[in-house]
Amino acid sequence: MEIRTPKNIVEAYKIASQVVSMEFEEKSTAFEKVIDFCERSHSCRMENSLKRNTLLFWAYNKCAQAKFDVQRFDEAVDMWLKAIELTEIATAKIEIGDKILKSLEQGDVKISVKAKLIAKVASIVGEACQKTGQQEKALRMQRLQNTAEFVLNPSKFKH
Repeated sequence: MEIRTPKNIVEAYKIASQVVSMEFEEKSTAFEKVIDFCERSHSCRMENSLKRNTLLFWAYNKCAQAKFDVQRFDEAVDMWLKAIELTEIATAKIEIGDKILKSLEQGDVKISVKAKLIAKVASIVGEACQKTGQQEKALRMQRLQNTAEFVLNPSKFKH
């Protein structure tokens, strides 16, 4: 199959979506090309449209899922953190936030870095839960955020 150079992010995403192989490398590379296209294209990089952000959100999510599936948890977290910033949809933030938290649980990350990321993600997910009326989950996220922040800021009292 001849691979053509895309003219815009929609074409870049369409080309990536046509990748038949579900092997990690091919799948990941195809969607990374969408991200690279937008980073290299001045007009795409500067555009802040719903279409652009949605396509990048999907590309980051697909790349992250491919990395998660082969247990490259740190890389998956990085991609999902970029994805979560691209959407305003509360349910999407919750879904991606849950994936990030699961990756952090399974990954091998320094405790201070993990706590910082957990605090950030729990805050984002908690706000999204408030918007969708998931009060119980919002409270769990608040407790998780508080615990992570406690780890980051140890007590000043000496024992």
